[in-house]
This record gives sequence, structure tokens and C-alpha cells, in this order.
Amino acid sequence: MILLLMMVLGQDPEQALASYAEAREKFVQEADLAAELQRIVAEAEDAISTEGLRRRRREKRHAQASVVSYRVLESRRDGDTATLVVEEQLKAPDGARRKKLAFAKAGNRWLIAREFDGCPACQAKGTCTWCDGRGEANRKPCPRCKGKKRCDTCDGAQWIERSFAHGITPLAARRDFAPRTDTSSARATAEAFADALTAEQIRLSAAMRRFFESSLALLKAHFTEDVAREAQEALRKAVEDGAKALQAYVPSVDVKTDGDRATAIVSAPPGPLGNERRQIALRKTDGRWLVDEVKRECGWCRGRGVCAACQGKAGKLTCLYCNNSGRCEPCEGAGFTD
Repeated sequence: MILLLMMVLGQDPEQALASYAEAREKFVQEADLAAELQRIVAEAEDAISTEGLRRRRREKRHAQASVVSYRVLESRRDGDTATLVVEEQLKAPDGARRKKLAFAKAGNRWLIAREFDGCPACQAKGTCTWCDGRGEANRKPCPRCKGKKRCDTCDGAQWIERSFAHGITPLAARRDFAPRTDTSSARATAEAFADALTAEQIRLSAAMRRFFESSLALLKAHFTEDVAREAQEALRKAVEDGAKALQAYVPSVDVKTDGDRATAIVSAPPGPLGNERRQIALRKTDGRWLVDEVKRECGWCRGRGVCAACQGKAGKLTCLYCNNSGRCEPCEGAGFTD
């Protein structure tokens, strides 16, 4: 009984982490945000999609990633503060990732004061991945780290602080939006797809807002008061900014038709709701133009297809990202990916 009470109160940083991990996992699985977001996208786009695309979309749906267990790699305590470095074991395909948590003692409880993720660019090593920490490439100062040898994403710190304020994006809200559904021409369907993206933004934002509002209770129970206050203010600002951003969110379309086939680039305007482009393939079926394939703009090359590191111009230097092919490796030079 005493041991159980100690775990609930978080008498030890490791027990506090275990209590938080259990509560978070339960919350994530009950909320099942991934499934809800996938369902919103499907409902917005299925009406103007071919049966083949609807089937492929169903097959690609995946479950919410979850933490299976924590493994403590390092533990330090200094009076009423403590630091844990842990490895999160995740369900496939995510594998494992490192985290660092700073704790502060409040009365009888240990609460999380700061949370850090291992830098994804250098895998929490702190060294430049371009030159492998040597500071030079081909006998010249490394073009990525400028000879400093450290990772330019985390500046050699190995860790990037995780913040509710940084993780939340503007949340749009509008109840009276009615997307177009005309599929009589390739352009009409592309415009209907653009409207579907706007409808997705509205419904996704509503789902995210519900998720974040519910997660505030989790933060208040396991984090220090200043973290909870920051989260509350971040959510308020996200709702306020989202209302303004939605007014300017009008995606544009560029359509090219070839017989019963067509391709279109649907571009969302620059802004806080994101400016990602989609490439869609359309096919005329029984008098209707339907979307048969959807690809997203490659986040690495932004649709250009060339290596973002050397811009396709490595020259005499050896580009460690594309091996001097000049091609963007993540999208294999296509500029867009499934």
C-alpha cells in the first residue's frame, strides 16, 4: 500500500516518469487521434476519388504509435532537482528514441519541469552528420557546419527542448464552409479537391483542439505549474491565430489535361496553416473526373527533385547526401511522394 502511494505521488523521479508514461499511454490510446485524423481526410476526399484510391487509402491507415516501455540510461539527482535520460521503446515502425527529462520536487511529488527530444538530425550525437564531426570535407571546411564540427540543428547540444507551445499549430474553426463537389471537368474536380483540403483543415483543427484541451489535464497532473500555464496560453493563441489564418487559406490549382487523364498541382498559400503542395492525378470515369492518385510535396526538396544539401551542384566536393547525383534521395528526384 505504501509503495503504491509513493508511485502515485511520484516520490522518486523514475516512479514519476512511470506514472506519467502509464497515464499518457492510456490517454493516447483512448483519444486515438491518428485514427480520427485519417478518418477526416478520407471523408473529405473519398467523394471525389476513384474506388482504387479509396481502397489504397484504407490499406495505408495505421494505428497511433505508442510507447511500449522506457529504459533509463542515465539518472542524476541534485537536491530537489533531477534529470533522467531515457530510451523510449516504441511500437514498430517507430522503433526507439531518446529523451531527456528534468524534474523538480514540489512537496512530496516529483514533477516534470522540462522535456527534451534527442536531436533527429544527429541522432543525439551533437556532431555534424555531413563531415561526421571532422570539420572538413575533401580537405576544405565542411560546407554544413563551417568547420565547427557540431550539428547545426541542435548546435551540438544533442537535445531539442520539447514545448507544448512549439508543438501546437494555429487551429482553424469555421462552421459554415461548404466544399464544392462538381466533377464535370478536370479543373472542377481539382477545385473540389482544393476545397476538400480546406474542409480537412477545419475538421482537423477541431479534432486537434479537442485533443489538446483534454491533454491539459494530463499536463497539470504530471508537470510543473509553469508548464501547464504555458500550454494553456499556447492553446488560446493557437485558436486566435487559426481564425485569422483561415480567412486567407484559399488553395490554388494548376491543371494539365491529356485526353481522359489529367494532372494538377494544388497549392495551399504560405501561412501558419502550412503551404504544402499536392500533386493529384485525375481520370475520367463514366462522365466524371475523379482523383486517382494523391502525392505530397517532398519536405526535403520542396518539390524540386534536387538534393537540398548541395542544390544539385556538389561540383568537386563530395555530397554525402546524394553522393554527387544531384538528386533528392527521399523522393528519388520526383519532387512528390505517396
